[in-house]
Amino acid sequence: MKRQRTVNGFTLVELLVVIAIIGVLIALLLPAVQQAREAARRLQCRNNKKQIGLALHNYHDTHGVFPSGNLTLETNYPPKSSSDPAGTMAPWTVLILPYLEQGNLHSQFDFTTPFSSHINQTVANSSAQNTPNPAFQCPSFPRSEGDLLKNNYFGVMGGINVNGDPPRHELSGSVNYRVFDNGLLFQNSKIGFRDVVDGTTNTFIVGETIYQITSWSPPPTGHGWAQGARTDSGSAGYLNNVAGTENPINRESDLVDAGWHVHAIWQSTFSSDHPGGCHFLLADGSVPFISENINLSIYQQAGVRDDGSPLGSVTQ
Repeated sequence: MKRQRTVNGFTLVELLVVIAIIGVLIALLLPAVQQAREAARRLQCRNNKKQIGLALHNYHDTHGVFPSGNLTLETNYPPKSSSDPAGTMAPWTVLILPYLEQGNLHSQFDFTTPFSSHINQTVANSSAQNTPNPAFQCPSFPRSEGDLLKNNYFGVMGGINVNGDPPRHELSGSVNYRVFDNGLLFQNSKIGFRDVVDGTTNTFIVGETIYQITSWSPPPTGHGWAQGARTDSGSAGYLNNVAGTENPINRESDLVDAGWHVHAIWQSTFSSDHPGGCHFLLADGSVPFISENINLSIYQQAGVRDDGSPLGSVTQ
């Protein structure tokens, strides 16, 4: 007599329960995976800033000063000429290329002729200026095809000092746009360590941003990591790849609602896609993560090199 074999298997209910459990586990693990990925991106971004800090220090060792935020042949604030980009020369991002081990790219620039102030302008340096550069790209920023030239690391041209003094210039033709020269990287700046009276551990030199406009209608108002200052005979001149510590971190939406001009926002507001704040490079080469909830006065004064204010720690 043959024995009957019993085939064991999952019932439909048991299978559904297993699937549900797997779904719950995935839901629990996904945030942890995303956090781990963001932690890795944040570490890479911090390393990018470290490399920029080393490049700035090596530039200083060679030249005795940090590079100019925006070189211009025009000495007005903001720079003015009869035909933009006449008078526009190299920004700090291009000047430090040899110290970022990008000497080949640096050699493609002609520093005796004007730089473009907008992506779609045609000058001798346009081709080199329109070369994407990962050294100025934060890995947390979701870079689309139109953002390949976007710079996520802006020099700090200054900020609101302890006395609340006005900026070097405020443009009448652009809502709330201001030009500072009390930081480390501004128009035709020649600032050395000796000028950082407030201390290199308390003074920002480069901050993060996601607000640079790489495409805009109508043209030619798109900018990238290698564009120089816009020169204009009227009141519409402005600097590129630098900003001031004026508005709180990550506050674009509030400023848009208040009617701020798009260029004024990215020239006065640092930002990032890291949750809760952004990285800043201090003049001593360290790269703290600054909370978007930092005391506004301490944050503003950290962009100023010599107002004599006892800041304490900007990382608090």
